[in-house]
Amino acid sequence: GQGMAAFEDRPGQLEMARLVEETFSRGGKLLVEAGPGTGKTFAYLVPALIYLRDHPGTRIVVSTRTKQLQEQVYEKDIPFLIPRIAPGVKAALLKGRENYACLRQWERVLPEVMDGLDRDLLIPLAYFAGWLFRTETGDIEENRAFLSAPRGRELWPRLVDSPHRCSGPICPFYDDCFSFAARRRARAAGLVVVNHSLLLADLAADGGILGPYDYLIVDEAHSLEGTARDAFTVRLSAATLDRFLGEVHRRRGAVSYTHLRAHETP
Repeated sequence: GQGMAAFEDRPGQLEMARLVEETFSRGGKLLVEAGPGTGKTFAYLVPALIYLRDHPGTRIVVSTRTKQLQEQVYEKDIPFLIPRIAPGVKAALLKGRENYACLRQWERVLPEVMDGLDRDLLIPLAYFAGWLFRTETGDIEENRAFLSAPRGRELWPRLVDSPHRCSGPICPFYDDCFSFAARRRARAAGLVVVNHSLLLADLAADGGILGPYDYLIVDEAHSLEGTARDAFTVRLSAATLDRFLGEVHRRRGAVSYTHLRAHETP
């Protein structure tokens, strides 16, 4: 077809697409094993988009193994297919909150860094500031200059959206929050592209992240078991505790391990 001059006839791909289409029509579950080079992404995306086109109001979630694959599906494959198959279908990309910048944290961190003695943080801060006023998504993966700066990844945990310090609707930046805006776009889309970690976080939250959907396509499902083990395992590390106590210290005054130990029950 148009834009497919290099189209290659792959019987396995056509058979998989037919099976996916039948599953959408009949319901139920389908497990497909497809080796490299079989074109499995198009084999599930094409029937998914056709079904969405013909059944308005339906929602389909596609989950990939990694964020890199997630971005490839959303930024390369879907923009190629939607205009050719289903121009009216809306697609959305949704990542975990740890990928989005927090405007409230930016307001807090900016004066801390400007008033502090650590001038090396000013370079990544400048990269972050310039990007923050341009970005529409707040997804830090857009800002490679910041992430590549010597102290950028060190500064990012202080600027990231985080559930434990989020005040939700009472936050003064709630209407402009990148994380909640991404969720709203996903709720309004027929096709939502997530990764396995976010998919399992949604299951743990009883659907509170993605909302109701009709069909789920799990790409590279063989990796789902390991991701599920990680998602439902609670870990507490010294680094996590240090970061949490640092937040408390900056907001509410001096808190130290010594102070905490002094109040431990024998």
